[in-house]
Amino acid sequence: AVGNACDNVAEIQLVRGGAIVGQFNSITAAITAASAGDVVQLAAATYTLTEKLTFNGISLVGASQATTILDMSAVPMNEATGLREQGILVRGANVQLREFTLQSPTRNGTTLGSSHGIKTNPNDNTADSTGLVITNVTVRDMKRSGIDLNGASGAVLTNVTASNIESGFGIAISGLSSNIDVNGLAVSGAAWGDVVVQPYSAIAPVGIRFTGVLSLSAIQLQPTTANP
Repeated sequence: AVGNACDNVAEIQLVRGGAIVGQFNSITAAITAASAGDVVQLAAATYTLTEKLTFNGISLVGASQATTILDMSAVPMNEATGLREQGILVRGANVQLREFTLQSPTRNGTTLGSSHGIKTNPNDNTADSTGLVITNVTVRDMKRSGIDLNGASGAVLTNVTASNIESGFGIAISGLSSNIDVNGLAVSGAAWGDVVVQPYSAIAPVGIRFTGVLSLSAIQLQPTTANP
């Protein structure tokens, strides 16, 4: 798969109510055709993203972490900040992200390019993501936090891995986030720390729970620090 597209349209399918309703040559085209509750289903391949992907009530499911790779190396850079946009922005209800790896390779051999890997809410401190499910997902080689949950309610993260985070946390949970369950998490190489739970605009998350196998050095609770 090349340039947010693929060599075979069967690699990207739109599933509605358990039935395939479309096949597409790009992830963006599938998202555009989707309705709330639909699933964009990816075959085992490497998909080179050319833009941020926004899932508003739509889910993304790959074949496995090892075989479905979303590569952000072609997402445009903001030359003023030296960052790409996040790879995936989540909005709306009941989005599921399952069975893939999201990566942002080095730029010019030295600098990691992406702002965040997966992010809810563009920092306006409103709760606009509910029921998010992230299962068997790896996020690696990011400039900022691998997964940034701000204003997420009722999220469940299961068997998530974050690695090689240059200037951020493996996972950051902040602001109006509430009732989040993390069951199985491995973080390595995150410059600011593995996990942080912190306020945003003086509003602190509540009901954050960690269970299962946790391969972490620490979970930071920061009562006054702003969101990274």
